[in-house]
Amino acid sequence: MGFLGNFLTTGFFYTVIRVSTPLIFASLSSLIARKAGVTNITIDSTMLMSALTGVLVSAFTQNLFLALLCGMAVGVVMGIFMGYFHILMNTNMLATIAGLLMFLFRFQIKGPLEDAVSSVGQMLGPLSM
Repeated sequence: MGFLGNFLTTGFFYTVIRVSTPLIFASLSSLIARKAGVTNITIDSTMLMSALTGVLVSAFTQNLFLALLCGMAVGVVMGIFMGYFHILMNTNMLATIAGLLMFLFRFQIKGPLEDAVSSVGQMLGPLSM
């Protein structure tokens, strides 16, 4: 059979379809959003956050149904959050994500960032208008 014989089996194609199902769902949701005129760049992060929430809730509660509900709720909350800022506040989605990431990462790099900002502030002195 050779090298290609290992890949041209029904088991291989079944595995490709099974493993690529989340990517197919993400592509379909991106297509629907694009047809609606919205560029949704948070599809992968929404899927990851929903999956992480589902796994954590399932691990702590041992309840699959509750994990499914919590994962769906996280996806809905993230969609509402991005929709609120993009549609109602008329902001750019990239700017919204960048602002959210800066807000969240500020707590992670608090020490070095505060030292750098305070040293720059001391060099500039008080700014008067």
